[in-house]
Amino acid sequence: MNLPLAVLIPFLGAALVAWSPGRGRLWSAYAAGAVTAAALLVLLPPAAAVLGGETLLWRVDWLPAAGL
Repeated sequence: MNLPLAVLIPFLGAALVAWSPGRGRLWSAYAAGAVTAAALLVLLPPAAAVLGGETLLWRVDWLPAAGL
């Protein structure tokens, strides 16, 4: 579940940063940095497993049924 979350976090963060111009440039920069840090934190646990030699697979049951 970490991979879809890591993909969605930047999209949600883009909406947050786009909403923030009225608050100032500094707030926008902090929001963008927080979004980047959140995506990194979501990816750290699987990264440790991959660096340990594991192969991670993410499967969705409906993809083969759709011919993908």
